[in-house]
Amino acid sequence: MNKYFEKYGDILLSLPLFEGMRSDEVLRFLTSCRAFVTDFNGGDVIFSAGDSARFIGAVLSGSARIVRDDFYGNRNIIDHTERGELFGEAFALAGEKHLPVSVLAAERSAVLFMDGHFLLSDGGRAALNMLKIASRKNVVLNNKIEVMSKRTTREKLLAYFLQQSEKCGSNEFTIPFNRQELADFLSVDRSAMCTELGRLSRGGLIEFRKNRFKLVRV
Repeated sequence: MNKYFEKYGDILLSLPLFEGMRSDEVLRFLTSCRAFVTDFNGGDVIFSAGDSARFIGAVLSGSARIVRDDFYGNRNIIDHTERGELFGEAFALAGEKHLPVSVLAAERSAVLFMDGHFLLSDGGRAALNMLKIASRKNVVLNNKIEVMSKRTTREKLLAYFLQQSEKCGSNEFTIPFNRQELADFLSVDRSAMCTELGRLSRGGLIEFRKNRFKLVRV
């Protein structure tokens, strides 16, 4: 683990999971829970639905997507995980045996894997921090529910854009999705969504270029 700590020490120490812990405490924890780092290319599968839910992942570089594919092959993007964020912790905390979702690398990424069972049994500062992280994730989930509760594609788009604007503290922001991925995140038809984006633009509500958006008026 020492070689990974030398390479990713700064980002490891900045992880919310290790808030309030000294570098030697973090290193000792990672060694005890048999942590390891794996590199992935964009599109690589990090976890597949049905895999053991024992391990928790932390994105050290790049980003990842949590997705669920239905029986008909339709994909829903549940969440987007950026550098410094965790995934899989909810299932480990809940004691789930198997993952109901898949996790894919959205770009070239490095991921830290930790034994979730050890984390929960350790009972130290990291376990307390994990509870805080789970609470914050609940806020993110509520935001997603708010967007998905909208009846139309137009309403979903505007609700999502408003959330991104508030998150960035600006009416201009960049989203982490291309058009198909945004449609998968909102669970809408891509063609219909693109048509609605055009209408919003012509109506003077938004301006956009690729994945860069500006809220003009809502």
